[in-house]
Amino acid sequence: MSEAIMNRNTPVLDAGTLATAEPALDAVPFRAWRLVFIGQLWMLAAFAGLSLVVIAAVSAFHGGAGHGKATLLATAVAGALLVALGWRGVARILRRVEHDAPHDPEPGARQTPHRGPGASPARAGVAAA
Repeated sequence: MSEAIMNRNTPVLDAGTLATAEPALDAVPFRAWRLVFIGQLWMLAAFAGLSLVVIAAVSAFHGGAGHGKATLLATAVAGALLVALGWRGVARILRRVEHDAPHDPEPGARQTPHRGPGASPARAGVAAA
C-alpha cells in the first residue's frame, strides 16, 4: 500500500477540488478566442500552400504527371503565395496580441510562478519535500 493511503493525516484531493483549479472557458474573453480561430485559419492556409508546392515538386520529378510545365509552375507559385500570406497573417495576429496584452494583471488575476530551468522550488512557492 502507498504511504498516502496508510497515513490518515494526509489530505486526499477529490475530483471537485481539481476541477476548480483552472478558470472556466468563460474567463477568457471572446476576442481572444476569435484571434486564436483566425490564427488557426491562417496556419491552415500556409499548410495548404506548402502542400501545393510539394505536390508541384513531386509531379515535376515524375515527368509532370500529365500536366504541363506552366500548370506545375502555377501550382507552385500559388502554393508559395499561400505560404507567404498565411505566415504574414499569423505574424499580424501575434503583433496584435502583443500590443493588446495587459502589462499588469488585473486585481485577483491568477499568477503562475516562473518554472524555468533555473527556478528554485522555494522561489516558485513549492514546498521542498
